[in-house]
Amino acid sequence: MAEMKSPNVHAKKNRNDTPRKRKTHIIKVRVTAEEKLRIAYACKELHLTQSELVRRVLYGVNVKHTVVVAQGGEDAQE
Repeated sequence: MAEMKSPNVHAKKNRNDTPRKRKTHIIKVRVTAEEKLRIAYACKELHLTQSELVRRVLYGVNVKHTVVVAQGGEDAQE
């Protein structure tokens, strides 16, 4: 008889799905309308969620954005 495998045998395990790293707590912060817009803009430009942006700032991780110019720039010949 063939051995039956669990349906999740080949599923990719989530790195953050361990009890030590699972995010289960919520922190709420009040901001002004202007602060909210600035945060939303930063998240959009950096391609980060608000949570990831806060974590990176909190832990001192580099959060600057690199812009790659695909076709020339100011010095491009016309």
